[in-house]
Amino acid sequence: MKKLFIPSILLLLVMFSLISCAPDPKDILEGSYKKCQSVKNGFYEMEHYWKLMSRNDTIKVIQSCYFKKTDNDSILPFVFNAHFDSQSSELGDVNLLYTGKEVVLYTEDGNKTGRIVTQPDDIWGIVVKNIIFNSYLPITYDDSRPVKHDLFFASDKVSIHYMKEEEINGIQCYHIQAIVPQEYDHSVLKNSGYLIKTEFNYWINKYDSIPVQITINRDLKIGNESLMEFEKYILTKYELNKGIDSMLFTMQSVPNDIDLHYLKPLAIENKLKVGDVAPKWNLVSTKGEKLALSDFKGDLVLIDFFYASCPPCVQVLPVLNSLYKKYKDQGLHVVGISKNDTQKTLESFIERHDIYYPLLLGNHDVNSAYNISKVPATYLIDKEGKILFQHIGYDKSIMEKLDNIIRENVR
Repeated sequence: MKKLFIPSILLLLVMFSLISCAPDPKDILEGSYKKCQSVKNGFYEMEHYWKLMSRNDTIKVIQSCYFKKTDNDSILPFVFNAHFDSQSSELGDVNLLYTGKEVVLYTEDGNKTGRIVTQPDDIWGIVVKNIIFNSYLPITYDDSRPVKHDLFFASDKVSIHYMKEEEINGIQCYHIQAIVPQEYDHSVLKNSGYLIKTEFNYWINKYDSIPVQITINRDLKIGNESLMEFEKYILTKYELNKGIDSMLFTMQSVPNDIDLHYLKPLAIENKLKVGDVAPKWNLVSTKGEKLALSDFKGDLVLIDFFYASCPPCVQVLPVLNSLYKKYKDQGLHVVGISKNDTQKTLESFIERHDIYYPLLLGNHDVNSAYNISKVPATYLIDKEGKILFQHIGYDKSIMEKLDNIIRENVR
């Protein structure tokens, strides 16, 4: 009995020793945060994978980027010059430059054209959000998200664990996991009411404390539907805090043979009002049918501007389906106009949500004509082609009001 007892004690001591020697995950994260905060400029190459709730496939983009943090920019805390090599045919390969005053998007292959977006413009906000989404924020953004400092002081709400030591692209890393409630998420879904929890996984270089791989899993709930979004960032190369030519972040860095044009701004100064004539449009449905607003002359038309990965847009779908079924035989037509989704994305969207009315592929011209910078945006057009009702966002009481207006105006 004693012979069995002594080895058991020794085994427990060894196990306790191994557990007690595990690094403190908060110390590792805080060390990584301080290291990221010390970065002022640099170059990196990154692989970015993401799966949005609207898609069945995973998108991959390879980015190479020169960047420099700035102190006096109210929009973005860094300027950059980047190339995106997309593995998705719908995105293509593009160069993106942010000077602090302009965003320049151009291609060097094919027709060699480019677009310039300047402040102020509602498109500016959309472009900036895309920049944030596609950049490696731990070393470029001012709060080093998602290696955020507030994670270390929220032990009652945030669960942080040391997983194990792993090798990523030949680099020994500490694997740390943090499970956080919605208020500690850094995305646009924060406090949206749709986000349940977010799981961050960090692989932090054991020797220089730079996070070389990050995964983000978001669990969402929209109505009775449970959804998930996934992102993965992998740094494949980086050089930090070395001399960088400032000309890289100016318009002079754009090749002379690129034909640049200023992107036509949304007509914010001419916002549509109830009683205005609705702008005409001619668009193509997901079934390849050509539809125009004029096709519905003499009837009511309910137009829903949306995009497939917008949670409020998903939330309004049952209301639109209900209105369509309720009033379709009384002269109501419902059409959805996608702000920027592809044919493939919309086909999957229709199948998943059982949409009964046609969805159309939108474009910049129709978005500009209807001042679409935020979605969902709803317009009810009367029998004479004038705007009878308009609303941005989803609100149950507003949808009830819309039902009443339709009932009073159908034939």
